[in-house]
Amino acid sequence: MKKAEKKPRSRAGYGLLSGIIGIFLNVLLFVVKLVVGLFIGSVAVMADAFNNLTDAAGSVVTIVGFKVAAKPADTEHPFGHGRMEEIAGLIISMVMVFIGFEFARTSIMNIFNPEPLYFSWVAVGILVFGFFVKLWMYIFNNRLGKKISSNALIAVAKDARIDCVISAFTVAAIFLAHFLGIYADGYAGLLVSLFILYQGYSSAKESVSALIGKPAEPEITSAIEALALSHEGVLGVHDLAVHNYGAQKNIATIHIEVDKNTPLTECFAISKSIEAKVFADLGVDITIHFDPI
Repeated sequence: MKKAEKKPRSRAGYGLLSGIIGIFLNVLLFVVKLVVGLFIGSVAVMADAFNNLTDAAGSVVTIVGFKVAAKPADTEHPFGHGRMEEIAGLIISMVMVFIGFEFARTSIMNIFNPEPLYFSWVAVGILVFGFFVKLWMYIFNNRLGKKISSNALIAVAKDARIDCVISAFTVAAIFLAHFLGIYADGYAGLLVSLFILYQGYSSAKESVSALIGKPAEPEITSAIEALALSHEGVLGVHDLAVHNYGAQKNIATIHIEVDKNTPLTECFAISKSIEAKVFADLGVDITIHFDPI
């Protein structure tokens, strides 16, 4: 990962880009799907429309989350505001769970009280168009999220993937009703709601895990230990601890072992050299304690 992609301002730019695109496309899909849903009388399509509206709201949350995360450290938050990205991802996940419950409730009502659908090729074409829009949004946000290691953007991508499934089941329900006389609108909606609930739960679990504190990535710990051991005068290392305060803020401590006869000033110079090297190569703020052996 490039260092520029971990800088707060750079990350905020990615979040702003994703948010603006999400707001525009989701509002557009909300309007056209709501018109289609009212026209053909489909509960699933109308629920899908309002799902897109909440996605637009989620994009606003994403923008705010990244903007706050980019704020520098202050006296009240000495480790910065990077974890606001995780909070933004958690909020998006909670919205997904809420929509899943509402979608399930509406679908169950439709199962017991099915209503005939008005078939229209134009309506089907619009829904297929929505499918490809959401597919593009999934690919875009997933790549962006992985590029900057953002759970918030990955949660947005997962939500877009859910919307692709919703569109596919909705179109299938319309075809079943028109060509086979099977009114599966409610069943399609219920099945989709289960997808939404599962994705919302898995995304929330990931965000909560990051907020509580996950172990550091093995690549980071191995790289820190290798840099320390590669320095002349270091005989061993132990007690490495890495704490994450957002994607752009890792703080670590480590004990290095030096010969007991090494002058104190030389030990100090070794520790400062390693600290500078770790920060330059890995972007990790590290504090070193030296143990004479």
